[in-house]
Amino acid sequence: MRYAKCHPDKPHIAFGLCSPCYQRAAHGKRKRQGIPYWMAQGRTVRGWVNHLIAVKKWKANNRHREREYDSRIHARYVEMFGAIPSKNTIARFKWLEWKSQESK
Repeated sequence: MRYAKCHPDKPHIAFGLCSPCYQRAAHGKRKRQGIPYWMAQGRTVRGWVNHLIAVKKWKANNRHREREYDSRIHARYVEMFGAIPSKNTIARFKWLEWKSQESK
């Protein structure tokens, strides 16, 4: 087993550094370069695009699961805030006015 130059009691990871020192050095280098975090994580724009395409395909093939998830989220909102009208903004404002008059 090779040992790190920075901490002789810890195992060597890369460039003669232990894991915490290597992470610190790599993070500082990326920060100085000013590259985005997703590039620092080794991801590319193409990788993100492929990920989004895969998510859309999953949603298209699993509509029932998506509906179940949405209904759980809606039930949680209803539990927290009471019955909320549709996504129509005008209906929501009318509902908020009615709620505020009701509480007076």
